Amino acid sequence: INKQKNNYLDQIDQLKLENENLCKTIGEKDEKIKLCEEQIKKFDEENKKFLEEITQLNSKNKNLSKEAKEKEQKIRLVNDQLQEANQKNQSLLEDIDQLNSEKRNLIKEFKEKIQVINDQLKEANTSSNEKINLIEAKLGELYTNLDKLQNETEKPVHFVKLDNKLTSISTSKTCCKNACINSNVNYGSCIFNKGFVRIVDYLKVEYHSVEGGKENNKKILVFAQRSFNKPTNNNNQHLFYFEIKIIEKAENQK
Repeated sequence: INKQKNNYLDQIDQLKLENENLCKTIGEKDEKIKLCEEQIKKFDEENKKFLEEITQLNSKNKNLSKEAKEKEQKIRLVNDQLQEANQKNQSLLEDIDQLNSEKRNLIKEFKEKIQVINDQLKEANTSSNEKINLIEAKLGELYTNLDKLQNETEKPVHFVKLDNKLTSISTSKTCCKNACINSNVNYGSCIFNKGFVRIVDYLKVEYHSVEGGKENNKKILVFAQRSFNKPTNNNNQHLFYFEIKIIEKAENQK
């Protein structure tokens, strides 16, 4: 029994020792677990900081991308403006070349005109005597014509009494292209409502005007029975007198 008891005691001691070792091992593991938890916590905090930094970097990257895009647009705009400025500059250079060319042409033309004037002056100086002689000859011709005219005015004037009357109207200068009044000069009217004339007693002309001004009231040419011509075998001056009376009537043709 004692031996068995001692055996149990040894086993109990052995169990205690194992329990102590186990407790010690558990304590060590707890320490390690605690240390790991602290490290995990630390890692979480660091990871959180990393996430915040990544978020900030992403935000900065987004802002930088926006700024880069804006800068790219500004660069493109500046390039466009620079290209436009270059085109304007090129156009101005072409205008300047054109103006310089025109200026050279004007200078050349001016020099040519000066040369022509100088040549004309030289020619005028050399031919002045000829021109004076020509002027004197023309003056002599004018004096001769003046003498002839004076002789003509001293000739007697003959007054010719000529019985005459108005008889017809011009086919070109009449009321209209239809020449409505030419066939009846005493009572005719214009069917196109234009101004027209009537010959009254062969000595009076009535002009019947209408509305519309000169466009509708044209000049009308009336002929006399006899023309005013002097005899071909007579060199004397002749005066012909024939009196007519023109009456304007602004009324309807009806």
